[in-house]
Amino acid sequence: RNRELQAVIGKLQLLEKDCSDASAVIPLIVGDFNSTFGALKLPKTFWVDAWSKVHGAVDQGGKTFDWERNIRADRSRQYGHSEKGPRRIDHVVLGKTSPNVTPIQAKLLDQCAKDGIHPSDHFGVLISLSATSTIKQQSASPTMNNAYYSGCSAWSEAAMPTRDSILALIVNGEALGRGVSMYDPQSSLPLPHITLLHGFVDLTSEESRQLAISTTEDAIRKAVTVDDDCSLFIEKRSFDTFQHTNSTTLVCLPYVNSCKGTWLMRLYQTLKAHFPNCHEQQSRFATGWTPHISLGTFGSSDQCRDRLSEILELSNLSKVPGKVIQALSIGIFRRSMDDGKFHAVKTLPLIPFAASAIIHRPLSGCFWKDAGQTWSSFSKGRAVVIKNELELASRYVVSCLNQDQKCNLKACVELYGSEALGASLPTSDLDTVVILKSSSPKDDVI
Repeated sequence: RNRELQAVIGKLQLLEKDCSDASAVIPLIVGDFNSTFGALKLPKTFWVDAWSKVHGAVDQGGKTFDWERNIRADRSRQYGHSEKGPRRIDHVVLGKTSPNVTPIQAKLLDQCAKDGIHPSDHFGVLISLSATSTIKQQSASPTMNNAYYSGCSAWSEAAMPTRDSILALIVNGEALGRGVSMYDPQSSLPLPHITLLHGFVDLTSEESRQLAISTTEDAIRKAVTVDDDCSLFIEKRSFDTFQHTNSTTLVCLPYVNSCKGTWLMRLYQTLKAHFPNCHEQQSRFATGWTPHISLGTFGSSDQCRDRLSEILELSNLSKVPGKVIQALSIGIFRRSMDDGKFHAVKTLPLIPFAASAIIHRPLSGCFWKDAGQTWSSFSKGRAVVIKNELELASRYVVSCLNQDQKCNLKACVELYGSEALGASLPTSDLDTVVILKSSSPKDDVI
């Protein structure tokens, strides 16, 4: 549900970009969240719960799913709600980018049962908003795309990490010379890189990919200056090993505190500010984020040391003071469900000459291509098939009604919810409604 919520926020943010006056946009998210507002992975600095705004944060009323008062809710408790008491899980969420829009009334709907039965297992929510006439004058107001000075947007602050995506710094794998492969061939991302953020944000929908790319581009613009050559310095002492339970990984740790590496720390801190929930790399090591290039994984420490000796000899690092490695770009990668490997969704050059290096010198064996068919297109195809099947079933039922009741009804199926908004995910429900229409006023069978 939280992933779907992020997809919806991303869609709203992209829609806002198309508006001529973004400050006049009022972002609203309404519906069944299957969760209390406090449990949602939603930045409370940006979004406000309209019910709490009216009745106060400590208010215990407004329970939309109340099996003590709603027989339909009592029946649906067997579907995953049996251990939870009555609570408010249907919300109207208002973006704080609209300072002149204020909730002034909030109440429940459909609390009266007809013949002992309520129309739904959830009570409805009615929110009245008050808007002043000065909205369009708020040209300096924050928007969903530019909500915070830190660089966070409404989407990026809410975006949750997943292990199925990586943000990585791509480096020149031939810097140490011939015969030295600067990547781990056993890695699911087999190209020379330094992991920046992993897990990174979910890239399932087309909207999230667009926003991830634009947010990363914004971070690069803010962190990398024209004076940065985007290079890293390594020497003999830069090599180390990471011990695992049954293996040893050989790594190269470039100097990031020297004049050649300060730009990388600045870039990482900027990216972390733009994607505040993607902090796993920061907490993975006792000393915080440790930028490193994996060079191989070995069954024993002896094998690892032998490979290190070979690298030092081939690179001549035993005799020279050190070497410079050039960073080429930042890559956004998503895991493929076909082979389990990471494929490039987008590569963003750090400096102009790095862009030409990527275009004219593609690295062999790298997944320098799009991840393939998007989930958005898959979802649209799935929706069309299901909608067609529902329409066939509805027409059959209507034809039986027409014959039995001597009426002239027609049925059509409409999609709504995340599919209609264009923010559906592989696990999203497909929300549909069957609409009955009549060409005769006598058809009261409806």
